[in-house]
Amino acid sequence: MLRDKESRILEAGLLAAVPVCVAITALVALMTLARI
Repeated sequence: MLRDKESRILEAGLLAAVPVCVAITALVALMTLARI
């Protein structure tokens, strides 16, 4: 079992990583569309 602090840090990291992944995907899509 994870400690409360560790689980909170992991949850915060996942929540922070989601928007970053979305932004990267959006940038890649924009670059791909710009090339076409």
